[in-house]
Amino acid sequence: MTITNGYCTMIEFRQRFGLATVDGARDADIEKIIQAASRKIDLHCNRSFYSDTADSTKYFTAPSPYRVYVNDLQSVTALYTDDDGDQTYENTWQTTDYYLLPENPPSGWPYTYIEITPEGNYTFPRKLRKGVKITGLFGWAAVPDLVREACFLTANRYWQRRNAPFGVAGANEFGAPVILTKLDPDVIEMLAPYVKVT
Repeated sequence: MTITNGYCTMIEFRQRFGLATVDGARDADIEKIIQAASRKIDLHCNRSFYSDTADSTKYFTAPSPYRVYVNDLQSVTALYTDDDGDQTYENTWQTTDYYLLPENPPSGWPYTYIEITPEGNYTFPRKLRKGVKITGLFGWAAVPDLVREACFLTANRYWQRRNAPFGVAGANEFGAPVILTKLDPDVIEMLAPYVKVT
């Protein structure tokens, strides 16, 4: 198996946790858990932390004439709006018609919404389904360090699960069983700044 959009590599995982011996079957299992851990992080955060490899086109519904919320966005190649809901996009916006926001995002963070400029020629079609069409590069330019660390910890938890039948990972200091259920609390804390509220 080849990892697709994983937040760490199989080699990094093996080095991190001292699994130095190459083993084809075991390496395939590691790749599967890295893939699973990466997608678990996406689900927890309501967003993905990899970058598209090329421009793609997505459609959005603006809640107001002045702003539209978008998927994580690195750059815009073209922005169009539809005036009447026929999905013929009559208006081609210029870069002077909109702001990509937030301004000065933290290093590595994408844009998450767009607003009109005072000197612009257009407003967004309010609550018109798929009224805004954007072609651009979506996703994150690089995987944040905390997300990468969360992937290591989650993947290792999944790896150790093979020694924890029925989710029982042993006993605590009082002899009670330790059950593996939710995400590790440290992982939840690491990912907290990245959770997207929808």
